[in-house]
Amino acid sequence: MISKQEEKLYFRSIRQGLQVPRQNKRDYLETIRQQFDELSDSHLNATMDDVYAEIGAPEELIRTYESREDFERLKKKYKRGKIICLAVVIPLVAIAIFTTIVASIVVYDSLHTRNAYIKETIHDGIIIPIEDDTTEVTDE
Repeated sequence: MISKQEEKLYFRSIRQGLQVPRQNKRDYLETIRQQFDELSDSHLNATMDDVYAEIGAPEELIRTYESREDFERLKKKYKRGKIICLAVVIPLVAIAIFTTIVASIVVYDSLHTRNAYIKETIHDGIIIPIEDDTTEVTDE
């Protein structure tokens, strides 16, 4: 009998080995899943050796898919999608990091800036500013 772990490992090996767009990968894996389920239903005590004999090893299935005529086109489409994804994600992450740094600097400065004010005194009709040194900075 095939354990769930063996089944997961089998499909993970195929999924990771296929370098094609997500939808094509999903369709191919669904086809293999149907074959796998049919084998499991027809042979209650099927083993992974039976799966390899009836359906094929993950490496064989990947090579079979790669031998398709349109594989190179699909592979280019897959790589182009990855590049576009990275071209969008990397700038967004950089902007988010920059914004976080700037915001933290602004908040830090606003919390640690001395909120002093100037007192004025009139001496002989002349206004003289006197800085008030009694204002305390508090961290809240």
